[in-house]
Amino acid sequence: MQKADLELLKTTLESEAPRAQSILLVSHLPQWPYAQGRENDIITDPALSTLLAQYDVDFIISGHHHVFYPGIDDSGVKHLAVGPLGGNARKFVGQSSREPFSFVVLETCAQGYQISAKKAPGFTEEIPFSSLPEKVRNRRELLQRLNLSDMNPDKVCVN
Repeated sequence: MQKADLELLKTTLESEAPRAQSILLVSHLPQWPYAQGRENDIITDPALSTLLAQYDVDFIISGHHHVFYPGIDDSGVKHLAVGPLGGNARKFVGQSSREPFSFVVLETCAQGYQISAKKAPGFTEEIPFSSLPEKVRNRRELLQRLNLSDMNPDKVCVN
């Protein structure tokens, strides 16, 4: 990550976080290698992870890998990878079948958020969390599927 981008994010979080009810950070690239063929297309700067945890970011939402995955890292930061709505459906690292076309729904609920992904073509059937990998690894850390984590914060309702 460019130093100037990280400084801008830090300045923005410093000014906005104290009065924000929620903080959702959207990034094209994820911090985790979800999809085959995209393992190196990730943000690897540990300073970003530290910043996200420091300012209690609720979610970092990313695309690019074209797979749906809600996870939580070792510092308690929640990650939400969105699947493909069109274009290129991909396979999770270590899996043989492509993920379905879908869109993610992030709704508020009593505890904070409800997450689901609706499968194409009818967008009525949800992708069950149980169909997703339990864990995703990068070079240094482990991302656990959100509904399996002991650190699942009370701000997240899960399927």
